[in-house]
Amino acid sequence: MRTFTAIFFSVISAILTAQVSFDSFFTDKVLRFDFMFAGNSAKTVVYPMGMKEEPFYGRF
Repeated sequence: MRTFTAIFFSVISAILTAQVSFDSFFTDKVLRFDFMFAGNSAKTVVYPMGMKEEPFYGRF
């Protein structure tokens, strides 16, 4: 019975692949997030300065 169960799950896992195409959900762009740190010795605050969409330069 154990061998049947092992073979059954091996065959099922080989048949049922859950791979999703990466390119269907992402584009070749980068969102740059500019920010500024401010504060003192007791508190640190991060202020958003802007966001910019840019092409992805690091692709081979």
